[in-house]
Amino acid sequence: MEVLNLFSYTGGIAAAAACGGAASVWNVDFSASAHEVGRASLKLNAGSAGECKCEWMKRDVLPTIRQLAGTPTKDYRADRRGRNAKISGGRHSRDAGGRFNQGGYANRNSRGGGGGGGQRGGRGSGGRSNGYGDERGGRSGGEQGRGGGEEKDLKAKQFDLVFLDPPTWSKSKHGAVDLVRDYQTLFKPSLLATKEGGVIVATNHVSTVDCAEWVENLSKCAAKAGRTVDSVQVLLPEDDFPSPDGRHPLKVAIVHV
Repeated sequence: MEVLNLFSYTGGIAAAAACGGAASVWNVDFSASAHEVGRASLKLNAGSAGECKCEWMKRDVLPTIRQLAGTPTKDYRADRRGRNAKISGGRHSRDAGGRFNQGGYANRNSRGGGGGGGQRGGRGSGGRSNGYGDERGGRSGGEQGRGGGEEKDLKAKQFDLVFLDPPTWSKSKHGAVDLVRDYQTLFKPSLLATKEGGVIVATNHVSTVDCAEWVENLSKCAAKAGRTVDSVQVLLPEDDFPSPDGRHPLKVAIVHV
């Protein structure tokens, strides 16, 4: 079994999959420190992990999953900068410091450049936090936010089992992770990267998102992507994580396709 672990963080899924007999696990996350913890965890479980081949891929999940799905990737920030330049061209001129001479608007690059932004954290080269935090705590993007190198494109590939466990919200130059308004941006390419007869395990931990509505949207997204959903099993937290109003923050959908 080949497993794709998206937003892998410290690799708990990798250790479990390896111990469960997986042949390979691709762990995708932009936090190098989280990967180090994952490697250490896998080493501690080496006696049960068998011959599983684990790849630790320090990458932005958004372009990675689009490449694996065989769909186009896009640098949304570059496009926006290009549009802004066309709009401002002919009406304003910049001085040597990068500021507009008319209109009073500062060029955002004049502060040292924001960099690409880590998938879950990081600072621009101007030293200000980009604010791409994760409410689950402490994940940091690091090098990409400081102008790290470009990632190599991946060939399209499908997996037997895909884990999609995103943060509540984050942003990079390739787009935004928004579990409230735009889960399909992640779910569709993840689904396309899942083999026919495979399983995708998706999570949403936003308390304001209704579970039934979320699952319905997953099915609609699959239909639009041309994939048939055989069944969906919903897992909610156990009794030791009660929800007085019945709206559990964590929702897990096991989708068989």
